[in-house]
Amino acid sequence: MIDRDLDQLLAESLAPPAREPDTRFAERVALTLRERERFARDQKRVWIRTAIDAGSVGSVIAGLYLLSQTTALAPYASHHVTSISSPLLLVLLLWVGVNRWRTT
Repeated sequence: MIDRDLDQLLAESLAPPAREPDTRFAERVALTLRERERFARDQKRVWIRTAIDAGSVGSVIAGLYLLSQTTALAPYASHHVTSISSPLLLVLLLWVGVNRWRTT
């Protein structure tokens, strides 16, 4: 019996003081979680948009290349298309790199 009283006395004297819940902290944590969710949604949307745009540019490059390979247009466009497809591909890669840098 005496040990229980002593244990209770020690627990009360060594316990941290009672205080009200920190509502500002809870609000900040909730805001942080909402912002992280919004950022994840936005980042996913950016990557989807990047993939669509990259596919579009890639299809334009592929279309120009395939047009240059046809027998009717090959004499007129062959050297022009191959000379323009490499810079277009470089621009595409740079654009994807810049978008990746901006989203991180």
